[in-house]
Amino acid sequence: MRKMIALALALVLAMTALCGCNILEWGEAPTLPKLDYDESTLTCKVEFVNGRTCRVSVLEGDSHYDAATERRDADVVYVTYTSLEGSKSVQAGDTVTFTYSYNTDVTERDGEPHISVRILNVG
Repeated sequence: MRKMIALALALVLAMTALCGCNILEWGEAPTLPKLDYDESTLTCKVEFVNGRTCRVSVLEGDSHYDAATERRDADVVYVTYTSLEGSKSVQAGDTVTFTYSYNTDVTERDGEPHISVRILNVG
């Protein structure tokens, strides 16, 4: 008799746990975060400039790079650009925005992400 009560109690607890997690509901599949590989936009603050390459820290992140939070610093990336919009030059402290494709524009150099873009918007 004890085994039957223990088994019934175990079944009730299991069903309660599963119902609380929505596992028993039909038609609902778990979703993964959306990663945009074709076109993403970042807004960053320029830390330093070397020719047409800038080291930037992310101010407004996307699905690949994060802005600063209370628990962690902003991601840092290197950006090489072909032309500027909004200004004739870029310097440390400027806010820049650019659009890139994760599939074609991102590489890694010396362990750091490096993004190549045609246009870097300053300001």
